[in-house]
Amino acid sequence: MRQLIFAPVLFALSILWGCGGGGAAPDNQPPRIENLQIQPSDLISSGTRVTVQATITDNRSGVQQVSVVITYPDGQSQNFSLSSVGNNQFSANFVAQWNDSALPSDYESWVVRFLLIAVDKSNNRTQLESQVRAAIGPPALPPDF
Repeated sequence: MRQLIFAPVLFALSILWGCGGGGAAPDNQPPRIENLQIQPSDLISSGTRVTVQATITDNRSGVQQVSVVITYPDGQSQNFSLSSVGNNQFSANFVAQWNDSALPSDYESWVVRFLLIAVDKSNNRTQLESQVRAAIGPPALPPDF
């Protein structure tokens, strides 16, 4: 009698823990980031309009979100979402803003850092880093000049 009850229970559990929807392998591959472009590409000063563009592809589950973390030479950071503009292209525009008087004394560290992050619909994540030299504008004129 025990075998008659045990066998159907075991069968039901094997169905529940079975292949789980057709045997498709889980998506564990992150999206692919290619052709990252930052404009201007040579020098950015506070107040400059900046464009970040990249080609992002994911052949399994599709791209869910693309964002960029901008770190300015004064240590401040900003996050921006990139929007799909078609054909696997993503883009964001923003105005770079930092405090020139809070820049480090080591001018070699005057860079704007870009950390591009892409996440697919299976929550796989990839990132790509880049940087562009930062410049400061001329000093403000005294009010009685």
